[in-house]
Amino acid sequence: MKLLLVLALALVAVNGLSESLVDEMKEKLQKYGLECAEKEKASEEDIQALMNHERPVTHAGKCTIFCTFKKFDLMKEDGSFGPGDMDWIERAKADDAEFMEKLTGIQSTCEKTVQIDSDPCETALRAAKCAKDEGEKLGITSF
Repeated sequence: MKLLLVLALALVAVNGLSESLVDEMKEKLQKYGLECAEKEKASEEDIQALMNHERPVTHAGKCTIFCTFKKFDLMKEDGSFGPGDMDWIERAKADDAEFMEKLTGIQSTCEKTVQIDSDPCETALRAAKCAKDEGEKLGITSF
């Protein structure tokens, strides 16, 4: 389950999940993202890139991703993966088991391919990119 929420965050996909679960994730993502952008002193270009699901311009932008993942308990301070928001994951699984099965497959692929970097901000960027790329291969769309 480590990357399941990473996938949901990176994709925030609609694919059958109830509107309330999607809205909850979007609200948390916006709140945490803004808090982290301020904390990490991300540039306007970084914020715009992140909103467009693009690679951030500066290291502070990458650290905004890491900070957000930490708030969702997706990553630990050392850059290793955490369990994620298990409450949300369990509710999403009950809501759309097929979608969660796709996320599990993406998780497996990303856990095998994303290398933990000495810079946790780089690891967070790699995890987000992997989740997005693998999701697109399975037809999972993003906002």
